[in-house]
Amino acid sequence: MGVAFNGAEAIEKVHKLEPKPDIIIMDHRMPVMDGLTATKELKHKLHSCRIIFISADETVKEASLAAGAALFIVKPVGIAELLKAVNSLVK
Repeated sequence: MGVAFNGAEAIEKVHKLEPKPDIIIMDHRMPVMDGLTATKELKHKLHSCRIIFISADETVKEASLAAGAALFIVKPVGIAELLKAVNSLVK
């Protein structure tokens, strides 16, 4: 498990984690590297990881799914909705 504060840090941390995460929760707007770029890179290297993409900007939904996100959730998101999304990917 890990927490990153930008897309570049997320990629770095994921590569160091063993075992690799099954699910990643990715934000859209972050400094250094945005969530779309990080999602593309993570999916390119870790095909089996499932990414839940979260953003207040609904216009990036299609781009996030095309980048490899399994789900797109619009902010604000409550813990119950987030847990439901995680559970849907675990099953």
